Amino acid sequence: MSSRKFELTCIIAAVLSLVLALTTLAACGVLLAVIPYRLGRPAETTQALNDFFWFSFMLPWPTFMAQCYALAYAILQNTRSRPVFPKAAAYVNIIGPAFLIPSFGMHFVKDGPLAWNGAVTFWLAIVAFGVPVLSDIVCLTRAVMKERSTTVTDVITDSLGPETKS
Repeated sequence: MSSRKFELTCIIAAVLSLVLALTTLAACGVLLAVIPYRLGRPAETTQALNDFFWFSFMLPWPTFMAQCYALAYAILQNTRSRPVFPKAAAYVNIIGPAFLIPSFGMHFVKDGPLAWNGAVTFWLAIVAFGVPVLSDIVCLTRAVMKERSTTVTDVITDSLGPETKS
């Protein structure tokens, strides 16, 4: 894959990732703001809206999965000799979200490990969300630090002149 095509793939993956994350957060935030807006509404309506918020907040795993898979695709398509992200980060972004699949059925169960607040649907989902996010944070921080040190070294070497380069 050419460098230009790879850069376009990275841009598309980054934009897709950002749009999916912001859409999910914005929709949940708006819903949470709407729930207490009218204080005179019946308690059943408020409870139904609250349930709707929690389901909207807990069920967007498909968008997170798409975000992880877009990043994994961009990492695996990188053919540079020194890739920005290691291939292991791609595999974490593929395997981690697979553990979110049991949470797709949380709206069928009201109690137990498969309920919205159960061990499998809630806690496993939190871990399956956190591991790829933390992995991406670590990899991105390392990439930024490596880029920063490389850039500083290059600037210092270039400023010393050609006679000091050996």
